[in-house]
Amino acid sequence: PSGFDMRAQLKKRKYKQWAKDPNELERPDLKEVEKPAIALKKVER
Repeated sequence: PSGFDMRAQLKKRKYKQWAKDPNELERPDLKEVEKPAIALKKVER
């Protein structure tokens, strides 16, 4: 459990760096998945 807790803290810290709105921090997983998907689409074209 302690390892998982540390990972959660690291995630929060990482998201604070690029999250501009507090709403983005609430659901960071969606944003993290969205960014690579958009990048892949650009590379395909």
